Amino acid sequence: MNSVTAPTLNPNIEIPKQGMPVTIMTGFLGSGKTTLLNQIL
Repeated sequence: MNSVTAPTLNPNIEIPKQGMPVTIMTGFLGSGKTTLLNQIL
């Protein structure tokens, strides 16, 4: 019987973890979210 093993990650390899900064805008309808975004851009 053949045994298939899943590839294992080498713990000695350091993979840099980078994130992207995200800002979430919330608010009521008509509170000016789009206007603020347009002014920033």
